Amino acid sequence: MKRRVAFDIEKLDSSFAAFYRKLLGFASSATRTIRKAHANAFPPVAAWFLNDRLVNARAALDQSGYRVGLNVAVPAILHFCFNNLLRSRLYFPELGDSANETRYRDFSSGIPLRLPDHVPLLEALPGIVNVSRPLDDTRAAGAVALTQIAVSFCLYHELAHIELGHVVSSRELFGAHDFLEFAARREWPTNRRRLTRVWEYEADKIASMMVAADMFSADNVEVLSDAFDLPKSPEALTAVALSAIYVVFFLFGQRAGKDRRFASHPHPMVRFGSTIEALVNDVPRHARRDADRMRTVAMDTLFMTHGAWDDLGLPIATNLTNVSVWKWIFRGVDDLERDRRALHHHYSARAWSYPFEAGS
Repeated sequence: MKRRVAFDIEKLDSSFAAFYRKLLGFASSATRTIRKAHANAFPPVAAWFLNDRLVNARAALDQSGYRVGLNVAVPAILHFCFNNLLRSRLYFPELGDSANETRYRDFSSGIPLRLPDHVPLLEALPGIVNVSRPLDDTRAAGAVALTQIAVSFCLYHELAHIELGHVVSSRELFGAHDFLEFAARREWPTNRRRLTRVWEYEADKIASMMVAADMFSADNVEVLSDAFDLPKSPEALTAVALSAIYVVFFLFGQRAGKDRRFASHPHPMVRFGSTIEALVNDVPRHARRDADRMRTVAMDTLFMTHGAWDDLGLPIATNLTNVSVWKWIFRGVDDLERDRRALHHHYSARAWSYPFEAGS
């Protein structure tokens, strides 16, 4: 197995080192949130940033125990996304002074999924963030908050692979020592691809529910309401959470074609379709709102985010204003749920907790 090298965040300048330390702290609080919600016996998990320029993440089990790792490029590139989006007057228009923001067009062919090889990482990480920072301080602070939510979603997703028994099962069934995100595995047999797509679907659902739990905690309600100058309403909090999560999938949906026969992951647009359902159906556990009301909020937020993405000239693989596309998305979600019910018996016995219906 290839040795994974940790990135020493203390080599960054003080402000960026503090930002990355805070993100690592999310991993500890995320573990506690999952343990409280689902699995009191959830194991200790170490978290670290990997010395890698590509947007990627992994969950692993080795001799030292469970680990979750994000490549160090992930927060920087997500931050770059939100900085650019907040330069569009369509994205959270009530935040700061969007009308006076200039809009960068340098990356209109797409947000990069890899930091440049010719620039040292210690320069590339703050560089990509600083060059895209909004001129308005309020909107710049909003970009930081959205980045933190998006990173927490990624961390919850990796922790969910541990909670649901995916990491252990991947090792026992396939001999894989870690569970790598966004890997091209075209040589995998159909049954293995079908199983890993279900695992991604399940991990997204858990991550969505855990982000909702975080958003509605008393401390975060205050912080987010202040950061976005929003009312402390379930609608406003849901809009913030979903806009951050949408961008994660938009990032990977830039070049993803509909033909996913050989892919180990579901299409990014299908994944955010399942995320919408998971989060809006979970909100009523935290607030007195029905799922239909929150689904309307989810779709309004989606079109705001999609409009800003398009306003910046950024590509996306599917036309989300097309009704037939939504039929395709939710047909894909239904297929994943059907496969989950058929396949869960292969791995759910290895889960620390399995909070889904057993099905067939």
